[in-house]
Amino acid sequence: MTQRVYKYYPRPDVSEIEMPKDAAVLSVAMKDDVVTLWALVEPEAPKEMRKFLVVETDEPIGDFDNLDLVLGFVGTVISRDGYVLHVFDMGPCE
Repeated sequence: MTQRVYKYYPRPDVSEIEMPKDAAVLSVAMKDDVVTLWALVEPEAPKEMRKFLVVETDEPIGDFDNLDLVLGFVGTVISRDGYVLHVFDMGPCE
C-alpha cells in the first residue's frame, strides 16, 4: 500500500480528528493563520479518532498526565496576531 502525507486542522482546546490508524504526525505550522498538522498515513488503513490538544501559552491545560504531554508534544506555532499555540498529540480516543 502507498503512504501519503495528509493535512488536518486541530482546533483550540481538545479536538478529535478521524485519521487512518497508526498515522505518524510529522509537523505542525500555521497555514493561512490556521493551525495545520501534517501526518504520514496509510490511506487504506482502518480509521480511528485521535485526540489533539492545542493551548495558548499560560493557558490552563487541564487534568492530563505531564509525561503524556511531553511525549506527545508536536510543536509550537505563532499566529499573525502573535498568539503562541502549543500542539500535543494525546493519542487514540478511548
